[in-house]
Amino acid sequence: MHHPGSEHSLNGHRSPLEMHIVSRRNDLNDSTAAKVQDGFAVMGFFIEGKENTSQVWKSFTNYLQKIPRKGDEVRIMEPFSLHQLLKGVDLSKYYRYNGSLTTPPCDEAVVWTIFKDPIRIRRDLLLRFPTKIYFDNVFRPQEPLNNRMVYSSAAPTTGPAGAADHILQPQTIQGS
Repeated sequence: MHHPGSEHSLNGHRSPLEMHIVSRRNDLNDSTAAKVQDGFAVMGFFIEGKENTSQVWKSFTNYLQKIPRKGDEVRIMEPFSLHQLLKGVDLSKYYRYNGSLTTPPCDEAVVWTIFKDPIRIRRDLLLRFPTKIYFDNVFRPQEPLNNRMVYSSAAPTTGPAGAADHILQPQTIQGS
């Protein structure tokens, strides 16, 4: 892979990719939402290269390959749902914190929800992302928590090394 990985890390581990689903409060427009602490909600999902027989990711990445440049569009002709894309993710296990948008000016206007379980897709499909799809340089170095409180939906568990599995390091993108 030609990039350092996901924007968030869990116990110092970064996944190869991270998918974000962004929504804005329906009572606000984009500019006013950027001015309030909970103007946007972003759900983040780690993506790992593992064996998975889900055909929906093959179809999804086929469509993504047809939009190699920023601003390109593609018409999706075969229906699929977010539920199909998120198969295998336990939506009851997540971390939540108040943070910022990841594009300049990085307004502190997001309630982030990062799901613990990764989306698992075949490695060959994972490799399509950095090689076939246009990416602006979205990777930035890891940022400190800056006294943010990170909340977990479930009690922390202890891993094999005795480290608690509840540390999530958010990062923000610095203006360029």
